[in-house]
Amino acid sequence: MDFFDKRRKSLTSSFFLDFSRDQCYINRVINVNTVNTQGGALLISINFRDSRPIYEQVRDNFRQLIVSGALPADYKMPSVRELAAALAINPNTIQRAYRELEAEGCICAVPGRGSFVCDRGAVTAARRQELLARLRDTARELESLGMSRAELLAALEGGERE
Repeated sequence: MDFFDKRRKSLTSSFFLDFSRDQCYINRVINVNTVNTQGGALLISINFRDSRPIYEQVRDNFRQLIVSGALPADYKMPSVRELAAALAINPNTIQRAYRELEAEGCICAVPGRGSFVCDRGAVTAARRQELLARLRDTARELESLGMSRAELLAALEGGERE
């Protein structure tokens, strides 16, 4: 077995971690699958080939889990160290993702206790407003490029006219 065979084997190895209430199954190449022992399944996907920074991928995955209701209010998030070790990435990356989630109102940090998921209603309303603002800006830009309102509405409904 040469160096590359050993490296290939180590990249595809999987192992288990225990986050208090959850078991975490990790495929070190791309995905982290956390399986809630209370019956629900959660998925955090990290793609190292993606052009987006890893902290954005972590933030977006957790935001999606929170907004969809997969992570209930007052759910204790994994600690920065636990998640960094599980993903085999720098703890500063996880800290940055958590800091942005906190700024968005998705999670609340309690000193000495960890981070917890905030009430979903406030998060959903804030995210909706943010997305609507981006939609308005995009619609204005498309109109300035010559797209009619009818074409915009058709594109929003799923069918794009040329």
